Amino acid sequence: SGDSNWLGVSNLNEKGAHLWMNPPCTSVGLDQTCTYMGGSSKPKEFNVFHDDALALGEQPFTWTADGANNVNARANVAVTTCSNSLSCENGAIKGNSDHSTVDSYLEVTQLDAKGQPCNVTRSPQQRDVVKEDPHHYNIAYHLEEIPNLRSCGSNNFRMKVHLKWIDGNILKIDGLSTDPKDPNATYEMVTVTHGYMYNS
Repeated sequence: SGDSNWLGVSNLNEKGAHLWMNPPCTSVGLDQTCTYMGGSSKPKEFNVFHDDALALGEQPFTWTADGANNVNARANVAVTTCSNSLSCENGAIKGNSDHSTVDSYLEVTQLDAKGQPCNVTRSPQQRDVVKEDPHHYNIAYHLEEIPNLRSCGSNNFRMKVHLKWIDGNILKIDGLSTDPKDPNATYEMVTVTHGYMYNS
């Protein structure tokens, strides 16, 4: 993010791997599940992979690390600033700032036997400034060697990325999008919001 690049490549064959994907969101942001943050009309904070599940009437996914002493987590969140383009509700949301600022971190929580938080591991908080160009700005996160504590009484984990809008234009959280002419083809680049965990 920012002036540096981070790339993680995986075929998800890691032991026990599970992939999280946030709801679909078209390039022009017309899906009912598209998530927006900031400004005077949208939430200032959002937990990706958690709040979006609750909004759909679902419980956040619980992942089980069977037999692992440690687990690893990786995620990326792609965001688009709502400026003078058709990318946000087909141009209905527009701002005149040349940047938007967001603070964020990845959080992995091990649950106890009753499904309550037992141990929380967070990445360092980072600040990203998202300019009008490029669209689909990617923010990457990774946490390595998260302990699977036997004292918690379960091997169950939940993951989320906490985003806090600071200023600038409203931000749209990008999701997987398909070409309406070919539902089997994705055209929203390779930068979509997703995360995964696996046994280390």
